[in-house]
Amino acid sequence: MLPQRNSQQPWSRRLPSPKPKLPLRGKRGLTKVAWIHKNRYTLLTLQNRVITRSSRYKVSHNSHRTWWLHITNVQERDRGEYMCQINTVKMMKQVGYLEVVVPPYLDEELTSSDTDVREGTDVSLRCVAKGSPEPDVTWRREDGQEISIGKSKVTNVRGSYLNITKVSRLHMGAYLCIASNGVAPSLSKRILLGVSFTPMIWIPNQLVGAPIATDILLQCNLESHPRSVTYWIREGGIMVLTNVKYKIEVQPTVLYKVQLKLYIHNLEPEDYGSYTCVAKNSLGETEGTIRLYEIPPPSSIVNAQGEDIFHSKSEKLRNGHQQNSYKKHEEKVVEKKNFLKNSYLHAI
Repeated sequence: MLPQRNSQQPWSRRLPSPKPKLPLRGKRGLTKVAWIHKNRYTLLTLQNRVITRSSRYKVSHNSHRTWWLHITNVQERDRGEYMCQINTVKMMKQVGYLEVVVPPYLDEELTSSDTDVREGTDVSLRCVAKGSPEPDVTWRREDGQEISIGKSKVTNVRGSYLNITKVSRLHMGAYLCIASNGVAPSLSKRILLGVSFTPMIWIPNQLVGAPIATDILLQCNLESHPRSVTYWIREGGIMVLTNVKYKIEVQPTVLYKVQLKLYIHNLEPEDYGSYTCVAKNSLGETEGTIRLYEIPPPSSIVNAQGEDIFHSKSEKLRNGHQQNSYKKHEEKVVEKKNFLKNSYLHAI
């Protein structure tokens, strides 16, 4: 069997398929055909026999004119040059290259997991993706915000490493490393970056006034990571507990921010004074104080029609006095009229 005229021309096949088939055309004769993996110097088949121990290889032919090498469950190591050799007096061969494309995959041992660092230190996140062709790696924030790198802000960073110097709490969040090489599917890995710092409290209103017999809300804003243990205390170190009088809420806002709320119901004279919110985590402790003082009740409440619904006691007394005066004046006028009428009748 002799190869065809163009059999000396090299061929290349780029195969994502799990079952490639490499052909060779020849003419019937008393020759033998062998398939060889050149890169591994491995004899795969000889005529109809499979020489290699791997069961993934198979050879077939069409009346000894066209020979095919079949490879099932293609793997990366199958990439390389394959030679079909014919043992004529003058050896003839044909060489081709099998390119195996592989979608991106992660080297988990070399890729960062969720990371927690101290504020002010440097951090390096690593994402090692492999595949064929070699994947491109891009970093971006999951929430879509820009990434602060030095003095600049960028929407994404290319490369296997994401390096941040002097990390701050603003860098905290989830980052996505996305690997792609043109072979579907692309790969995405989510890495959560935590930045640890001592708790910090700031208070919107340090002085709060409220009338007696009303309800009031006291609030502290807390920034903390890791999460803090929080509580409220009154003057004298008395801890405030949730009951009929008090209601305590801890309301998260973003990753490291929470609102500490203390509701006080039906204020009484003894409820006025200082209230302190306290926060503790493994790195430190902080507190903030709010002073609650009494203010007089509003003098009036106006309804939707612009009419006073309630009045102060002085206004009520004043209005009551005026009404009594009007009533007495009217009574005197009536008495005078009756007197004149009676006098007139008596004269007749």
